[in-house]
Amino acid sequence: MSSLAVRSALTALLLAPVMSAQTVLAVDNTIGVIHEFTAAPGGPCLAPNPFGTGCGYGAAFCPGVPPLAPLGAGTLLGDIADDPITDRTWVTDGRVIVEFAGDPACGGVCTPIRDFFAPIPPGAGPVTGMGCSATGSLGPAPVLWLTDGVMIWGATPPAAVCGAATIVFGPCPVPTVLVPATDLSWDGGLGVLWVSGATGLVMPVSMPGCAPAAPPVSAVACGLGTPLTGIAYDTSTPNFTGQPRSAFVTDGNVVAYMNLATGLAAPPTFHAPVPCTPAPSLLSGLALAQRGVEYAKPRIAAHLTSFGQSSTPGPSFGLQVTGVPPGTNSWLVLNFNLPGPGFLCPPLPGLGTFFHVDPGAPALTLFFAGLGPGCNAIPLPIPAATPVGVRVFAQMFFVPPGGPPVVDATNGLAFTIGAP
Repeated sequence: MSSLAVRSALTALLLAPVMSAQTVLAVDNTIGVIHEFTAAPGGPCLAPNPFGTGCGYGAAFCPGVPPLAPLGAGTLLGDIADDPITDRTWVTDGRVIVEFAGDPACGGVCTPIRDFFAPIPPGAGPVTGMGCSATGSLGPAPVLWLTDGVMIWGATPPAAVCGAATIVFGPCPVPTVLVPATDLSWDGGLGVLWVSGATGLVMPVSMPGCAPAAPPVSAVACGLGTPLTGIAYDTSTPNFTGQPRSAFVTDGNVVAYMNLATGLAAPPTFHAPVPCTPAPSLLSGLALAQRGVEYAKPRIAAHLTSFGQSSTPGPSFGLQVTGVPPGTNSWLVLNFNLPGPGFLCPPLPGLGTFFHVDPGAPALTLFFAGLGPGCNAIPLPIPAATPVGVRVFAQMFFVPPGGPPVVDATNGLAFTIGAP
């Protein structure tokens, strides 16, 4: 694959209409389960294809650090956070933080990397909420933002695999209307933390200092109740199609895609075409992962997914394909939301298959030979200069050496360039 060609194609899309594609990370600390799932499907493609995976907390990793503990019903403790640059996920039960690999190429999920005690400043209690400023945002290391419901502080993970975290910001007091605070989510565009409160309010606060950056808003989308238990800011908003600054917000039972200015449902996007998604279990916290989402079905069996995260920069990102028919040549077709839409729903029939990605201009077609039937990773790192909001649609086709008809074709995949 020509990385220069892909880089040029992405960078040329500065004026592309913006749509979004993300998955939701969540934790259920009542029973000790980590979730990743898509929003409920809808829109012209009935996208995204429903996807969900879950795994248990697992055993302890570093000597002397106890394992994460399920806490039972009625707790506000614990949360989940994500760094798109390194594709790392952190989970806490309020006292211990575990770092997991996110979605490595052709790898498994929920692979622990290290664990450490949550850094608690004097006078603070166990952690009720956690967010992350990505690697490079506020320094060379990611910053984990933590709250005990009353105060907020920032810390960097241990420098060694097994070590102690270091508090680098705060603590400062949570605005009274949000106490007890239950989750934090970083908005790099404004340089603020979005805070959800058990009282049913959300509000941005400036860091350091915890000064309110806007008035609080009542989260009423999808009939959200109290306490709110999680918030995950959508890093592809706001954008120049008029999509307002938006976030996923939960009361543990439903996940609402919410307009942060009004508290009402946000306008539909490709990744969240309907505002309300039932929670897979009783959720204690949310985060966002900038992964591709699938739409449509394979012709037979070949399956296209992504790995890593499509942030800008996005050094971890790529595509992966399984089920390639033996003895075929592989073609990857990419199209974009300029002039748009880039996808085809309903699909276009041709060459013995269906095109879910528009093969016309400005499509980019890339050739691969010798892909096997197992998992094939196609690295596609996102350059730092790629504009936020560029959306890419991908599909692969498999053709015998003698030419068409197509032997098999994958599902469609869509990914969006997001802010880290």
